[in-house]
Amino acid sequence: TRYWRDWSSDVCSSDLTLQGALFDFVNAVLKLAIINYCVTLLVSTVELFLGAGPGKMLLSIQIAYADGRKGTLGLWARRWFLVHASTMIALITTFVPILMLSLVGTLWGLVFTFGSLAMMSSKRLALHDMLVGSAVYADRDILSHE
Repeated sequence: TRYWRDWSSDVCSSDLTLQGALFDFVNAVLKLAIINYCVTLLVSTVELFLGAGPGKMLLSIQIAYADGRKGTLGLWARRWFLVHASTMIALITTFVPILMLSLVGTLWGLVFTFGSLAMMSSKRLALHDMLVGSAVYADRDILSHE
């Protein structure tokens, strides 16, 4: 009987260790996801206020109105929201697990991800650019007058 008790306590403790390891793994993945969402939103906020994120700045391009006029904060905010709404929804559903909201965020992300393929058309505009009336231009091609 003593042997049985020792063996069963080892099995139970190993189950608890496995559960603890699984919990630690899930916890680490959630932390990484939250960090990813926050960094994505933080870096993209530069684009929200300046009309060009770090990558666009390196390439000397920026977001403007489709007719070539210099963009405004209102234009950049509408475009930013369309592009990054799925990331914001994902961050919210990390803390508040609402299945329907998570589904909406996933579908939103898929629509705008595949909508970016629209820039391969003759107009060379992504879906979010078409919806808000924006386009990405080289800095030298943007008209400075309103």
